Amino acid sequence: KCSICQFSAPYTVFGRSLPSDQLRAAGGGDGSRVVFLEDSYLLPDPNAVRQRPLFLGAHCSLCGDSVCGGEACSLFYAKRFCARCARDNVKAFPDQCVKLAPKIFAQQPSEAVEQPRQQQ
Repeated sequence: KCSICQFSAPYTVFGRSLPSDQLRAAGGGDGSRVVFLEDSYLLPDPNAVRQRPLFLGAHCSLCGDSVCGGEACSLFYAKRFCARCARDNVKAFPDQCVKLAPKIFAQQPSEAVEQPRQQQ
């Protein structure tokens, strides 16, 4: 479940790629394989002509919260960052990255559409 927008969906694998037997069973047995740079929540894309993994989300590399791949919820720059951690560390990102992620960096925390963090 995304800690920012509360998006939730069933997933097949938490890892860097779908197992090749799942790709073959889903019609993607051409030998090619997509491998992500991070452990992610994945499932076979039901709309793809050639079966590929559909990225649902991952964990923030700083706080560890689960976040979806929505452009207002997280970004990937060498590692995954939730919107909160990205905004808190905006000076650590290159200017170009900040410009390319306006839904993350243009909002002040009070303007963001997010749920309050729950204490663990």
